[in-house]
Amino acid sequence: MLRIENDRTRTILPIMLLAILWVAAAFSQAVLFATLAGTPLVAVLILEMYKSIRMDSRGCYVQVLFWHKFYPWSSFRTIRLLDFSKINMKLNFYGEGILFSTRKIKKYPFSIDPDSYLALTDPLCRTGFYIQFPPESAEPAEYHRLPLSSDYAYRIRREEFMSKVEEWGLKIEGLNVPMPPEQLAAKKKS
Repeated sequence: MLRIENDRTRTILPIMLLAILWVAAAFSQAVLFATLAGTPLVAVLILEMYKSIRMDSRGCYVQVLFWHKFYPWSSFRTIRLLDFSKINMKLNFYGEGILFSTRKIKKYPFSIDPDSYLALTDPLCRTGFYIQFPPESAEPAEYHRLPLSSDYAYRIRREEFMSKVEEWGLKIEGLNVPMPPEQLAAKKKS
């Protein structure tokens, strides 16, 4: 079984920001309106950071806090190897990875990162998620035996995942199954 989690130390900053906004909202009506508008967005961001994914030979089990769902491998219509590092961003903390979706995705837009894409199309992870294989130089470090945050979300070692792919007999577009023509055209443009 493979277990993939986001680094929960990344939730500290959004929680602190939310707390500061709510304290400031007590003193200013303008800040109160901004806080009321921004709280749902920050809450979705925090929930996303508490997502965990477990994979075995039967399928994937995704849990976001108290909500959980099991996806058998046969329910995925798109399992595709993508290079998220080609996304046009100044700070790009994405590597090569796998996009899983119960919907057929003809062409993944390389103008948007996977977190934003999934937040826009599926904020509660009901139809899809991604994992990524960051470079070895991006492994999280330790400071006084405490792990430091890594900027790569839902990371797993490529060798570990690929050994399970062979064992479970998964078909992944771009790896052991041809990529759809629409995605090949998008890949050539980027």
